[in-house]
Amino acid sequence: MTPIPSVAPLILSLLLPSHQDESPPAHDTCGACDDRGWFACNRHDETEVELEANTRFCSYVAGCPDCRGTLEVDCSDCALGDRRVADARAEQDRWMEGMQEHWDRFHHDFPIGQSDHFLLFWSGDKITVKRERLSDHEAMHLYVERLEDLFERFKAVTAAEDDDFSTLFHVMVWKRFAHNRLASEHYTNQPNPNVTGTKRMGAVGIYTVHIDPSYVDPDESASADLYRAIVHNVTHLLLANVWDARWPGQLKGGWIDAGLAHYFEHVLHRRCTNFCYREQDTVATFKGGRWRAPVKKLANKRNRPSFVETATKKTTELTLEEHALVWSYCEFLIATDPKGFGEICKAIKRGESYRDALKEHFDLTPLTFEDAWKRHVKTFKD
Repeated sequence: MTPIPSVAPLILSLLLPSHQDESPPAHDTCGACDDRGWFACNRHDETEVELEANTRFCSYVAGCPDCRGTLEVDCSDCALGDRRVADARAEQDRWMEGMQEHWDRFHHDFPIGQSDHFLLFWSGDKITVKRERLSDHEAMHLYVERLEDLFERFKAVTAAEDDDFSTLFHVMVWKRFAHNRLASEHYTNQPNPNVTGTKRMGAVGIYTVHIDPSYVDPDESASADLYRAIVHNVTHLLLANVWDARWPGQLKGGWIDAGLAHYFEHVLHRRCTNFCYREQDTVATFKGGRWRAPVKKLANKRNRPSFVETATKKTTELTLEEHALVWSYCEFLIATDPKGFGEICKAIKRGESYRDALKEHFDLTPLTFEDAWKRHVKTFKD
């Protein structure tokens, strides 16, 4: 006998309501926080919030008992932001725990800020910039901004990309010489720092500096001198790390190592006053670091060092005259073709001759370079 199919499922489907057209249940909503799950921390005004925009971490706000550096407090009326706020606080807490060893080492609390490419220790106290007095916290953020600006400028004149760098650069500014000495010993392995600080270059980029106002030129301010010193020396760190973590200054590439550092220094104030490894008196000669007019005269001197001679020296071998010349060489090439200049930097860092890159990207030989450079230098205005 053929079984009779049951009609019960059909009857049940007709009697029970259908769920096919139902909308999914609405998610939780909160009128108190407009579904954000958090409120802005009321311990920080709008000016301070804007200040924090250029750092990922700042020890000043990370010490806030309410938001612990996130600038947010959890909404107590809902759970919409619980996980995100908790994760952000945990990240801030981990960073602060990592910074504690530095404060312990110096027995001294000072603002520390971390941006995308730099970790900055600011123990430089208050500073005056354009007649405005800045707190140590504000000064730290100003220099984070200045460092990131230098990073972007460096990429622009070398055609480097973010991925070409392999470290978080450390910059340390100290009001007290004793702190700079301790930092030099611990972080750069150099126990006897000079007035412009010490560096550790290559895979690890670290610069520590103390500016003694008594060493600053009479016609200069300590704040401007510090700014140029940081720009000059951090440029060395960037060039030594980019692409391959090799310092060209010891690979007979002193002309790009010193020249590029002077280039960015000169961009700031049209003045170069920082030198590596050799004391130079720029006040007595070369117009206190103002180099356009002296280089213009040098170009016509028969007994000046040639480009070929200078382009094979290490940074430590350059004379004052050659420092001014290598600045002008880099300035000329960057003005002509930044990408081509970057290719020359890459070649030198690989231990290769600059000549092939100079020919490929500028269609110049070392001899024809001299003529093209002279034409460029003639355009300099005092």
